[in-house]
Order: sequence, then C-alpha cells, then structure tokens
Amino acid sequence: MPAPHRTVPSSPPEDPFPCGQQWTASTRSDHIPNPHSLDLLKVGGGSNNQPILAVAGGRVVKSAYDGGGGWHVRIDHGNGWQTRYLHMISAPAVSVDQTVVQGQLIGRVGSTGDSGTPHLHFEQMQDGTTVRSAFDGQLVTVEVGRSQGDQQPRRHQARLERLPPADVGQQPARGHPERRLRQRRGAAAGG
Repeated sequence: MPAPHRTVPSSPPEDPFPCGQQWTASTRSDHIPNPHSLDLLKVGGGSNNQPILAVAGGRVVKSAYDGGGGWHVRIDHGNGWQTRYLHMISAPAVSVDQTVVQGQLIGRVGSTGDSGTPHLHFEQMQDGTTVRSAFDGQLVTVEVGRSQGDQQPRRHQARLERLPPADVGQQPARGHPERRLRQRRGAAAGG
C-alpha cells in the first residue's frame, strides 16, 4: 500500500510509553482501518495497565467508549495530524477539549472493545487517513504479508525501546532528553 504524502508535525512524535520499556509493534493485512495501524505489546508480557503517554502535544478531540475501540482517545496535533489510542483498561485520564503535552499520561493499556488481549492499538493519521507511524523522527518498519501455506493474515513485528541517554549530561539530538527510540526488526509471528 503506497504511503500518502506526509507533512512534518510541529514536534516529532515520541513513542507512547515510559523510558526503559521495550514494546513490539505488529500489524496484519486485515487490520482496521488499514495495515498502518499498530498493535503494541510489552516485551516479556505485562502490557495490562501500563501507562499510555501522548506522543505529541495537542487537543483531545475524542475521549470515549465504543464497541470496537473500547475506551479510547484521539488527539489533534495540528497541521492535519491526529493520533488514536484504543482498548484502554478504563475511562481515559483526559477529556474532550483538554490540551495535552508530549509525554502526558492519557490512559492505561487494556483490552476493552473488540480486543482479545491487553495491548495498545495505535494510529498516526494525516488528513484523516491512517499512515505509517514515526517516533522521534524514525518511521516504524512493519511489513505486511500473508503466510504462503494457508493464506491467513500474518503479523509482522518491529521492536520499540525507550532508552535513557547514555550519559546524563548528553542529550539526544531530537525529542525529549530521556526518550530515544531504538527500532529493530523482529521475527514474524503467526496471527
């Protein structure tokens, strides 16, 4: 699927979890609304009730419950950019029209709505279309394909890791001083 034209958000989005955590991003060919949607699971387990942070500052335009997304939040970051965070464990920590800052707690990971396990369904949207996500200026590489034998959708994964700076006095070039993203391709898992 070709990626739509991307404009640059006012500040580079950061990953939606606290420093020192590793999360796996996966998608599938039948992901709704499209394969650019990410399902994020904490490496080693324990995703349930983990804090979800705003990836960039903006205004909350939706904070609600519905049968598909469960408890969820949508934030407008300006310039046509929005992010969506679905399947929160309970009502979000933010409300409609509230202004949020990058890194602010907006909710906690859960499995509400149409979800089989605790995870964060995450989307970055440009002009209403879900596009390939980027954190701290790096595009998340999660390729989509199908298994050859049974033609069932196959999940592909990338590993996201928040790392504190190597030296307290040394600041990363972009983003919050204590947040950098390391991305590694993981093995595909059946799904």
